[in-house]
Amino acid sequence: MSTRWNERITLSLGASTGSFDIRFRLPFQHGNRFVNPHVRLRPKPGMMEHVTGWAILLALSVGAAGPMLRFWERLPAGRLPAEALGVVCGDEQCRARVVRAPVWRADLNGDGKHEYLVADCGQGGCRLDVVAAAAAGWKSIFEPRQGALLAATPAPGEIFPRARNGYRDFRVSDLAFKWNGSAYLLYQAADYHAIEKGWLDELDPASAVLLWLRDYAGKKEFDLVPRYLPGAFGTLPAAALAGRVSDPKTGTEWISFLKGNVWADLPKQERRFFVWPPLGPSPPQLKVVGEWLIAYSEGQEAARIHRRTLHVRLIKPLGE
Repeated sequence: MSTRWNERITLSLGASTGSFDIRFRLPFQHGNRFVNPHVRLRPKPGMMEHVTGWAILLALSVGAAGPMLRFWERLPAGRLPAEALGVVCGDEQCRARVVRAPVWRADLNGDGKHEYLVADCGQGGCRLDVVAAAAAGWKSIFEPRQGALLAATPAPGEIFPRARNGYRDFRVSDLAFKWNGSAYLLYQAADYHAIEKGWLDELDPASAVLLWLRDYAGKKEFDLVPRYLPGAFGTLPAAALAGRVSDPKTGTEWISFLKGNVWADLPKQERRFFVWPPLGPSPPQLKVVGEWLIAYSEGQEAARIHRRTLHVRLIKPLGE
């Protein structure tokens, strides 16, 4: 028997000059297990300073029974402090791009001061950085300064409840980061496995990669347990696809997206599930060989999944 939340409610609270959204799911009984509510507090762009006190108190009281999730607050372009711009950029071209791009802020360590997340997006992708005020000015507290980490404009999301030396973990698009004592680093397999239920919205397709890594990071062979999402993809724009393989035997459409993610579409059942994240620098090409669907990256086999049992074999484990 599968368990699903019995209701999902969105409330909008705040003053007339600004507001924020609280998304939560009500508690319910499943067998002998009581599932706590899940609360997500998301400020609307640039409005956190206008939220009324009673709204915050109500949000906190609702979240008492479940984990309170905070989110990066998106600000309009040009809101990065001028002193921090020099830390992010070393040339005028970078400065011109960053001042025209949005910026996000959050208090990651609870000291009452904002840290800022910035993306320098050029033709090669988007390079992320997180900067913080220091005694002698501004400094970067982001370790992965190794070129483009994202192929598209980032989507900063949840700030997780877990803190390390006072600094909370956070998510940006399909990536998650942790504090190592001096800077933020990418998650490793053990960190993904430690993501707790309720930290990610399991009905949100944008959470599919991190949920997959939570279950399978570091593993080369396993039985995939489908996490079904309602609704089939149906017709998709060709510009978004790297390949699509019809499988009449199982009624499945195996879809490889240009971003590298692979999904299984079940049109007759009106649902879909995530198969695996990007396997390499280019999107995989899919091919049915006997009982297997095989994914090729750079001309070499990178992964395969049994079309009936969903047993997965990866050439190289992901998320390490």
